[in-house]
Amino acid sequence: MNKKVKMGLLITLMLVISIAIIFNREEPEKIVVDGYNVEQLNLQINMNVDKEFVDPNFSYVPTFSKYHLTEKIDFVTIDPPYTIKNMTTIGINYTDNGIDTTFFPVLYLQGFYKKEISEKNHFIKIEDKYYKNKQLIDYIVYEDKNVIVYNISNLINFYDIDTKISKLSNMYKEKNYDYTWIKGMHDYFLNNNVLKIYKQL
Repeated sequence: MNKKVKMGLLITLMLVISIAIIFNREEPEKIVVDGYNVEQLNLQINMNVDKEFVDPNFSYVPTFSKYHLTEKIDFVTIDPPYTIKNMTTIGINYTDNGIDTTFFPVLYLQGFYKKEISEKNHFIKIEDKYYKNKQLIDYIVYEDKNVIVYNISNLINFYDIDTKISKLSNMYKEKNYDYTWIKGMHDYFLNNNVLKIYKQL
């Protein structure tokens, strides 16, 4: 066997071994990272509202408020059930009976420590889907050197404003309550940079 043939066989053998190593190499174990509500990240929320809203059905002042959720069962809204534990929701407090206050969600937030989502095998689970942090760039609402917060409203079972109002109107026809005014307050929040997130002092 001449030298050229031997060299060719050696190269072929090395290629076969390299390919086998590549295909047999174990992928890093997928690590699913749990998120946090805004408060758990030592952050605060401020809402710069420079407009007073009116509910045409009753005489009171509807307001915006926030809830830092820690259990999926501790909060019920018009939106479908969700499976996420730690997140923050911001919405509108209103009354459709003149007595009790009801919460109308506008958006949902969830944050993460950057070091926990920086590796190739780190995945963020939102409902039944998995995301890399680079896939969520367009959803960032706050970021500093240590933490990042996403608006995950469009990634969970979250009804749009018109669907919410339609469902409420159909569910509570007997109340004879006009829910359509909520849309104006909802749109004001989303379109006027009302939400401010910052570190707690």
